Amino acid sequence: MNGCQEGKEHEVSPLSLRHPKGELRTLSWTSHLCRIPLNPASGFLAFSENTNVAFRRLKAQHGLTDREYLELKNQKKVNRQTFRGETLHRIYIDVLRTRGEIQFFRLESTKKFLIEGLLIWCICNKTEYTQGMNDIFATITMAILGDYAFCKALDKAGKTHPGYGELLYKRVRPDYFGSDTFTIFSAMMKRMPSFFRPETEMKDQEAEHLVLLVRFVQNNLVKNFDSELWQFLDKWISAPELYMMKWVRLLFSREFEIPQVLQVWDALVQGNNIEAGLGYGLVEYICLSLLRFVRYELLNFVDTKDESAMIEALKRILHFPSVPDIQGIIQEAMQARKDFLALHVRKTAQKTAPRISVKVPKVEKDSGQEAPDLLSSLFVSSPSNGPGTNEKQKSPSAFTFMNENKVEQQEQSNSPFDFIGEFESSHSKSTAQVSTSQVAISSEDSTTGSLSAFDFINK
Repeated sequence: MNGCQEGKEHEVSPLSLRHPKGELRTLSWTSHLCRIPLNPASGFLAFSENTNVAFRRLKAQHGLTDREYLELKNQKKVNRQTFRGETLHRIYIDVLRTRGEIQFFRLESTKKFLIEGLLIWCICNKTEYTQGMNDIFATITMAILGDYAFCKALDKAGKTHPGYGELLYKRVRPDYFGSDTFTIFSAMMKRMPSFFRPETEMKDQEAEHLVLLVRFVQNNLVKNFDSELWQFLDKWISAPELYMMKWVRLLFSREFEIPQVLQVWDALVQGNNIEAGLGYGLVEYICLSLLRFVRYELLNFVDTKDESAMIEALKRILHFPSVPDIQGIIQEAMQARKDFLALHVRKTAQKTAPRISVKVPKVEKDSGQEAPDLLSSLFVSSPSNGPGTNEKQKSPSAFTFMNENKVEQQEQSNSPFDFIGEFESSHSKSTAQVSTSQVAISSEDSTTGSLSAFDFINK
């Protein structure tokens, strides 16, 4: 299911990428993912300045060199015997096919930006590049560019953003492009470690997490909300991994038009909707909504008497027309989650203590606490529900630089973003006021490497 057909040019208006209600995703996504209140007193501006300085330091230390990029571009052999060489090789292959239908992603400066950001992240985290990270990074890039286009339109009209103070508004500028993209991407990877952790580093339980999630959608959610559709899927596509794995891993970034993808991500980022326990997040219910959206075609146009019914069903799921109302899909997913959790709580209450009032867990707000996992009650008889299923999922060691509370005492630290963990655990410790001069935008030493990439905004 692709809102924009691959292989065909598809131009996107920069202003179409802005938030429907005018929010600046550069600020709101950073605030939600890093859990720092969006106000100057919380230390948000100091945090922003620190990430910008740190990213420039990382770029100087681990950034992509012109020689490396020319070797990749000219298809010369890179030294794949080293971690850096193998990582560059993998990233370059994926970047070449990242949103090629959009002119912005065909620019050399954009390709270099994507390669460099992903390379630095892999080096800092000492983890292998995994296919699909390029789509996550590219989607974040488009969200930030949408903010820049919106701010430019406001500046041109001589207006300021009514929802943000002057210091926060001036903070959304191209000088912070590299650090903003890197910070949001790092926080996203921390929230969804099992989605992208290399299989060679996974434990058995972690490797099964995605499989359990997609099977939970088809065998529990679909069965609960639409038994007829479930019977069809159970007969013809008994393994939901065939079509749903991509939806989940890429957070639907290839399923809709980019403005629609950004709206889906707004719903996922705001609140504990990505990393929540199975059954409590929003990802599972968006998958359910997509299946229900294509329900009519599956039940009416797939010839179940034909031996190729499975292939035809997969085509219908993966290649049906664009969704005209993305907010309808999101709202349907939220309502389905509310209904399913209410049903689950009622059943649990009846079995354990019928007279005790049980409240439905609130999942809309980001409380910072993980919701309990529904696996224990929904997969009781599942053979894959082995020991340790109910244990809290641990963050992989590759992401420890986001959790540490002390900066390493080394000249060349492998964990330069330790202060992200500090702000998450206790952002009140950084209440230093950042003056206007500290956050003033500088045209020198731009983190983008080339401003030609921003010609996209000037159209």
